[in-house]
Amino acid sequence: MLRVKSVIRRSNASPKMRGQITVGGITLDRARCEITVDGKLVDFTATEFKLLTLLIERRGRVLSRETLLNGAWGYEASTGTRTVDTYIQRLREKLKLGGSADCIETIRGVGYRMVETAVG
Repeated sequence: MLRVKSVIRRSNASPKMRGQITVGGITLDRARCEITVDGKLVDFTATEFKLLTLLIERRGRVLSRETLLNGAWGYEASTGTRTVDTYIQRLREKLKLGGSADCIETIRGVGYRMVETAVG
């Protein structure tokens, strides 16, 4: 019974998980799995969508590569991997279409951060 109540509480308590999140010119719609940049629908892969969702939900905070690997791919980094860097580069290219490529900052030696107000 406690498990059922817990599931019901979580499903009712997280409207942002089902709704839209907007940062600058970027609008992420979790229910539709769509991302628009300055009103234009942009195609993202499932992994790119997860990665951008993590950055947007935790905007303003620096996320390490390990945190992003665990959140978007679901595994721990056992060696130094550049997978996250490659995906961030792809995100920036796609966000550049709407002039919002500068919203993801590189924090040298640490990871990445989505700025509070996206430039665009």
